Amino acid sequence: IALRLSQPNMQAGLKPASDRLIGPGASGSQQDLHEAFRKNDWDWDSVPIDFPTYIFYAGMDVVLTSRLFEHPTVQRGITSPVYELEMQVRAVANLMERNGMRIDRDYSVRMSHRLRAEADALRTEVSDEYGFSPGSTSILGRWFLENAPGLLKKTTDSGAPSTDKEALEYIESFGDERASRLARKVLRVRRTEKLASSYFDNFVTLSDASDILHADIETLAARTGRMSIRKPGLQTLPRVSSDPETRVVRNAVIPREEGHVLLSADYSQIELRLAASLSDDVAMMQAFRDSDDFFTTLMREIYRDPTAQRSDPRRATTKTAMYALTYGAGPAKIALSAGVPVEQVKELLTGLSTAYPEYSVLGRRYEREARDNDGWVTNPYGRRIYVDEGKEYAATNAVIQSAAADIMKQAIVRLGHAGLDNMMVIPIHDEILVSCPAEDADEVQHLVVEMMCDSTFPLDFTAESGDPGMTWSDCK
Repeated sequence: IALRLSQPNMQAGLKPASDRLIGPGASGSQQDLHEAFRKNDWDWDSVPIDFPTYIFYAGMDVVLTSRLFEHPTVQRGITSPVYELEMQVRAVANLMERNGMRIDRDYSVRMSHRLRAEADALRTEVSDEYGFSPGSTSILGRWFLENAPGLLKKTTDSGAPSTDKEALEYIESFGDERASRLARKVLRVRRTEKLASSYFDNFVTLSDASDILHADIETLAARTGRMSIRKPGLQTLPRVSSDPETRVVRNAVIPREEGHVLLSADYSQIELRLAASLSDDVAMMQAFRDSDDFFTTLMREIYRDPTAQRSDPRRATTKTAMYALTYGAGPAKIALSAGVPVEQVKELLTGLSTAYPEYSVLGRRYEREARDNDGWVTNPYGRRIYVDEGKEYAATNAVIQSAAADIMKQAIVRLGHAGLDNMMVIPIHDEILVSCPAEDADEVQHLVVEMMCDSTFPLDFTAESGDPGMTWSDCK
């Protein structure tokens, strides 16, 4: 933890950190042991406990750990303003990992079979109509180059045409009927296979005999301090608000014990509220306070149309542009994400700059700080975040993501102190999932929402919670 705080952009494992900070070859005992494993066909279960290289390896772990602890780099991490927070979050995460989450095994098996059957049917349709398998990216790229010229905007590192998700979504939006249909079917094949393999198959294989899945909660997975869920990779599961279909995955998570229900609470628009607070843009903060739907208000201001309603398609464009701009994207990238012409995005950005002048220059402030500091910025809690050279434009997003992570972590610690540490199931994105006795649901829900509220910034950060449910999907 100390290493990840002092050098968040570098490996924090014992061996690579030792090679880096103590001296080249510090991890030589590991290489010798792995060579012995290879020669003798051993693994960690079968290596003789009195094998000299094994004994030396084990002893060096203690020595290296002691030497690293004394190193100034580690000591700098221990003095970080967020070190104690990280230690407390780690303790709660250990409990969540040990207690685990309950999986509906039968449902997961059924959904895996159903999704794979859908993918197989789509592959057959593509093969029959287009004459090739949708899994062949090289043939797929050539087909689009020949039949939809000018629509493939990206290339891979090797120079081949890219047919990644972003490229196919662009063709689906702007290609002719045949090209659009092919892009849509390929996207769906990839989508169904990912849902089956990444989630449902892993739910089945990684859960124990009691159908409890003990996922790994990485409390410092990213250099920004964001948490991540591995085994399975639930961090890649999109929010319901951006992808309603992910409800089918959430349906597989059920209450941990008999007589329990699930509760979910998450922060409302935390990233944009942070952006408004950090920019100290008075007009933008007031828009949040005065409006039930910030993006509708924003759309009306930017397009100077006070009659525009929530259902207006310009709201979705405005929302996409707002987030993309916060993440450091330029007009072309925003246009691609929103599926609208670049000129429309430029008009939108002009209106945004007029409505919220301080917010529109927030990126330049953090970009300048990153350059002045040779590649790092600090978030409001004192956490240092590094950005890659030449990508200083990403500093604003890094600060916002990092501050959001710290707000979430503080909430997790408060929930633990409030006695809910054994009820918490998993943190994902800006959401916390809780399994509690059904008769206590109202009280627990009130406590979770109260503990997640944060008034540190000019704008308050509030949590929202739906009704208790018998699946994760029910309560979102």
